[in-house]
Amino acid sequence: MNKNNKTSRTTRHGNDFIADVMPCFNRCLDDINGEVWADIIGYDGIYQVSNYGRVKSLGRYVNSSKGNQRWIKEKILKIYIPKDGHELNVKLSCENISKTHLVNTLVADAFLREKKENEVICQLDKNALNCKLSNLKIMDVSNSVYLNYKNGKAKDWGIGNMIKNERKEYELENGVYENGKLIKIKCSCCGKTKKVNDFYVKKNNIMRECKDCTIKKRGVNKLGELRKRKKLAEKGRRICSVCKKEKDLFIDFGKSKNAFMGMSNNCKECAKKLNAKYRALNKA
Repeated sequence: MNKNNKTSRTTRHGNDFIADVMPCFNRCLDDINGEVWADIIGYDGIYQVSNYGRVKSLGRYVNSSKGNQRWIKEKILKIYIPKDGHELNVKLSCENISKTHLVNTLVADAFLREKKENEVICQLDKNALNCKLSNLKIMDVSNSVYLNYKNGKAKDWGIGNMIKNERKEYELENGVYENGKLIKIKCSCCGKTKKVNDFYVKKNNIMRECKDCTIKKRGVNKLGELRKRKKLAEKGRRICSVCKKEKDLFIDFGKSKNAFMGMSNNCKECAKKLNAKYRALNKA
């Protein structure tokens, strides 16, 4: 009785639990509900992969070392995780040459499409053991990194690095170098190639628009206000955008993530008055 109970538990665990949570580890030949098989690219008639991430070796005749042909039975291949990695791998062999392949790549190539440059096969739930077709999507590297950040797998999704790389690419494509130093660059607005001194520098980065185009867009008065605000900030002062009074930046102004230097443009007194007005309007 005990042996029968153990056998039934093992069978139930293999068919239900593994098939639902990690079907790729289920080595039973019976198809899982809704399972679809497709030939693996480059191994037609030899291996197949399913939409659940299982890999099957088809029954076929192969040449033995003695020169005879022998029959290989159909079987589900063992999927493993290497010691130096975290993604699922499987070994496939053809003409006595064995290669290791990523399971998620096999599924995506068979059911989705081949990935292009700067694209990756992404697991939407960021679980490397879940190679179901419903969990796979081909996307840009930047979107995959952002998905890591969104799912809590990464602290920063690298927007700063992306901007730096874009600026470097722009400078390489549109810049003029002399002895490895950038001396001229093409303006993204007027299209003219000008000296580096004709561009504003922000946080050690050369702006894409030249000074003339920036003045035309923002206006002289606006640029003057920005320069004045920066000089005042260096002294720890700021002019309130409501009352227009100059006050202490770190005492009379509250914090704001989106504002310049992370401090609000409205002083605390004006902010209280504005909040009181908004509350009165909402009540009315």
